[in-house]
Amino acid sequence: MTVFQIIGLAVAVLFVGLNLRRLVRRPESRMSALAWISIGLLGAYAIHDPDSTTRFAGLMGVRRGADLLLYVGTLCGIAAFFYVCLRLRQIDRGITAVVRRMAIQHAVIPDPEGAEAASFAVEYDVEEPIP
Repeated sequence: MTVFQIIGLAVAVLFVGLNLRRLVRRPESRMSALAWISIGLLGAYAIHDPDSTTRFAGLMGVRRGADLLLYVGTLCGIAAFFYVCLRLRQIDRGITAVVRRMAIQHAVIPDPEGAEAASFAVEYDVEEPIP
């Protein structure tokens, strides 16, 4: 066993252990923890037996295991980026809806005589009154 394999296996075991702890402490994230545990175990197996990736790559029609790992990593990165973009869009829409609702609830109708509307400024500790 090489030094890289020893360090890699130690990191993989630590990674799996942390996710097992997360699985026990926060059962609401069970699917996510199980997915990360599976990735950690597959990584540990690939570090322990590097030729296994080459054998699996051959089944998939790729010559080298390193190439297969690069392709899979790239596809996973693209999928993760797409997921984050969709999630940020969803969060942005939620914030917009909350701000819109607050603006409508606290709208101040201007006084035709030109008096300042100070109720919003006092209620929310705003420096200057909003007309």
